[in-house]
Amino acid sequence: MDKQTVRAVIGEAKASPNQLDGHSSPIQLDGHSKGAPDMQRATKNQAEQQGKARDRTQVELDPVGVYSCDASGVITYCSDRAVQLWGRRPEIGDTDERFCGSHKLYRTDGSYMPHDQCPMADVLSGKVMSVHDAEVHIERPDGSRVSAIVNIAPLIDDGGKIVGAINSIYDVADRNYIKP
Repeated sequence: MDKQTVRAVIGEAKASPNQLDGHSSPIQLDGHSKGAPDMQRATKNQAEQQGKARDRTQVELDPVGVYSCDASGVITYCSDRAVQLWGRRPEIGDTDERFCGSHKLYRTDGSYMPHDQCPMADVLSGKVMSVHDAEVHIERPDGSRVSAIVNIAPLIDDGGKIVGAINSIYDVADRNYIKP
């Protein structure tokens, strides 16, 4: 195994030259010997992390904004596209900011929609099972507005309890771009 392969598998581990010469000596990590099972585990962890990075890249390149909330509505993730649509970046994990990262929301009839009455809140409360192709109007901090389509799916644990939800959101103006 060459030095580059060892670094790829176990990060920036320190290995002496005799451990990299192709012999079956164990590799030292923080003073502990690591044999084949640990190398396989390290390789599996590396593959999982690469998969997560690939998934995140795919989400970030998508013209659809994506964000998630935990069961109480606290935002746990938001893509850069969601931030662009909202015109602001919410603080992830901020308990004072729940259900949506937008500055303000409005219904299609123009009436104000408090965040605790938005489609994400309805899904998290169990009021509705999911939301498909619902239209909302987002007001950004600069006062500009965007008409958006939202699709929300709950995240449900093995016991059937809602533990969060994911919202995909896109600008109505992008609709023709998104359709095949």
